[in-house]
Formats: sequence, structure tokens, C-alpha cells
Amino acid sequence: MKQLKVIMCRGLPGSSKTTWAKAFIEKNPNFRRWNRDDVRMAFDGGKYSKDKERSIKELRNFFIERSLFLGFSVIVDDTNLSPTNEAEVRPIA
Repeated sequence: MKQLKVIMCRGLPGSSKTTWAKAFIEKNPNFRRWNRDDVRMAFDGGKYSKDKERSIKELRNFFIERSLFLGFSVIVDDTNLSPTNEAEVRPIA
């Protein structure tokens, strides 16, 4: 059984987390990349809404969990400055 990984990037907006994650995945195709911005874009046209943010996080977490279930490691390249993001992803990992 292969060992799966979850990498959580943490940094200010615009600090190249996503750029790094995309370059990493090019060299490591067994990884999938997830973040709330992409989920928001797919499901709500990229508009931030405090009222909808809980469901955006739940969807991100679902995609992380599903990727792991399918045998892929995961990079979460959200800003992740709030400790609650890590606290939500840690049990999934």
C-alpha cells in the first residue's frame, strides 16, 4: 500500500503558493491540488460570500478526501493562515 501525503501550503495571498503547487504537480502526477478559490470559481463564479463559505470548505474537504480515497496525494494551496483550516483538514489526512 502506498503512503499518501497531504501538503498544506501557508502564506500570504500572492506569495506563489499556487504557482509552486502547480509546478510540483507537473513533476509529481500522483498529487491533486485543491483550494477554496477554485471550488468557489466552479460552484459560485468565484464570488466570495461569508454565508456560503462553510459549504465551499465542505466541498474542498470532500474533494481532498475523495482524492485520497482514489489513491492520490493532495496539495492544499489555500492561504491557510487561520488555524481552523489545518484543523479541518488534519482529520481527513
